[in-house]
Amino acid sequence: MIDISKKLGIETIGELQSKKDVGALINIVEKSKYPSDVRFAINALGMLKAKTAVEPIICALLSDSFQDIAVRALGDIGSEKAVRPLCLLLQNVHTAKLNREAILHSLGKIASKEAAGIIINYLDTDIGEIALSVLKNLGTLGVGELIFALGTDLRDTAIAALGQIGENAKEATVPLLKILETVIDKEAPECNVLMSLALIKDHDAVEPLINAIKYNTSHGDDDYAFQNQIIFTLGDIGDKEATAPLVRLMLRNDESRVRGTAAAALGKIGDNTAIEPLISVLENDRENGFVRDSAAWALLHLDEGKTALPLLKYLKQYHKGIFDSIKHLQFPFE
Repeated sequence: MIDISKKLGIETIGELQSKKDVGALINIVEKSKYPSDVRFAINALGMLKAKTAVEPIICALLSDSFQDIAVRALGDIGSEKAVRPLCLLLQNVHTAKLNREAILHSLGKIASKEAAGIIINYLDTDIGEIALSVLKNLGTLGVGELIFALGTDLRDTAIAALGQIGENAKEATVPLLKILETVIDKEAPECNVLMSLALIKDHDAVEPLINAIKYNTSHGDDDYAFQNQIIFTLGDIGDKEATAPLVRLMLRNDESRVRGTAAAALGKIGDNTAIEPLISVLENDRENGFVRDSAAWALLHLDEGKTALPLLKYLKQYHKGIFDSIKHLQFPFE
């Protein structure tokens, strides 16, 4: 077997950075009979980001002996010429799972619009976690392609992926809100758009979500579960702009499930201006038990200097078992 390092006059691959004998390396890829030399050369060409080597390395994809190293090298080089060959290999049912995962990583390194579009198609497959991770790393490019996918058969998959990207997907807020409008108007089936908005946590979603609740109730729609989902979303976003509307829902809505969910959402937001309204609910003997318990939970997440005494009184009257378990702590109340 040829000693490739001696042939090229180097001791380590790192020395290729100065040697840059790309032509000799390509010649080895194309003509060497020794698999270890070919693998060495492909790896070195990838490290050198040698764009002139893309076509010989693409040819190496056809060999099981070189496929894995060729996939990685093409990603390191980052040429868009490699996107379609990598895509064809990804679609081949005989391609090993590890190589398919490596292809996704290489497509992510190439970071082209075409590559991002291909990756999206693999979100619902056995390599979906890798696909999502690569899309996250693509940043704006990945989010942009997911937004485009909202208008395709991959809508629900794209919605979920945008939610998992989270706060870095704020660019998707407006398109997701438009989908929510179609759900509210019964023009489209319900989907996980609210869950994704909750994870993205964009301030710009707060007012439209509040308006969605108003629209839902003003049109006589008794879909309390849907209203509660919106309220949960407002709580998860955690923006204090939602405090006043949620307080109004807690105090005035006719449905106890909505009032209770609004109370809990106030606890998630953590705005101390909600303390007095929450205490008023807590102390209202005529209020539903679920609503009062939700208000108690919310108060636990607010300024304890203002909430401790009302909470202790509530526990003593309505949850004596809990109160008895903590009264030995000698809270200053009677």
